[in-house]
Amino acid sequence: MIKKIIFLMILGITIITYSEEQDNKMFTQITSDAAVKVFEEKLDSYKQDKDGIWVWNGLYFQNMDARNLSFKVIDKYYAVDSSTVFYKGFRVSKMDPQTFEVIKYSYSKDKNEIVYGMITVKGADMSTFKVLGKYYASDTKNIYYCSTIFSVEDASSFSVLDGIYAKDSKNIYAKGKIMKIADYQTFKTLSENYSKDKNNIYYRDEIMKVVNPSTFEVINKAYSKDNENVYVYGKILKGADPKTFIKGYTENSGMDEKNLYVDGKKADEIEYFLNMQYEKYWLEI
Repeated sequence: MIKKIIFLMILGITIITYSEEQDNKMFTQITSDAAVKVFEEKLDSYKQDKDGIWVWNGLYFQNMDARNLSFKVIDKYYAVDSSTVFYKGFRVSKMDPQTFEVIKYSYSKDKNEIVYGMITVKGADMSTFKVLGKYYASDTKNIYYCSTIFSVEDASSFSVLDGIYAKDSKNIYAKGKIMKIADYQTFKTLSENYSKDKNNIYYRDEIMKVVNPSTFEVINKAYSKDNENVYVYGKILKGADPKTFIKGYTENSGMDEKNLYVDGKKADEIEYFLNMQYEKYWLEI
């Protein structure tokens, strides 16, 4: 499939990518050779192509300062120029680039506030705020899931397990909420979105109906499989072949020897690559 995509691009396909965010009116026309370069490298951060145009995760964006010396990449998520902070290529309009700094993962701050991605962590105490994991943080007053305050029964024993999962001495938590169906003593995470206990396998906080748990494996954030079925977002993906199914180009895609699947639906690989919409990727929670 990769060779076919690159071949068609070399013939002279032009890509136009766009964002519908009001603060992100970014229209960029990209040449086919630049697109091929992006696809082959499978970019997962900010990089420039040979024309000086910036991309994030293989998706193009454009801004006024993209080609001048003020544009600076901070990490795989954040960048700044003289007037703007960017998160995954999108403008974070409220933040001050002069005092901006990344705390960890998608948490950052400036002189006025703490932000998760592009969302203000309301009520956060800037002097005591600390990041506990990819999606969790705390200060002297609260524990946060992404940008939202949530209550735990025993804050003194709270710890992050993996990804969306955490625990205290009383409960297992998923996405900042008590996971009531989980067996506390035997609970184990398999990845940041998958877990299991003695009774069930879970996608996030929902029970999966896995046919053969002993052969279950995680493929990426969206897909998993056992020897009988492929699963997408915890549900059986009918028609997919578990023997040949592997991860795709992005976290919401996967493929077997016959088909490419995006969000559990069959997709033409050429059309999919040319029409990926940026807004799906700016916040992964």
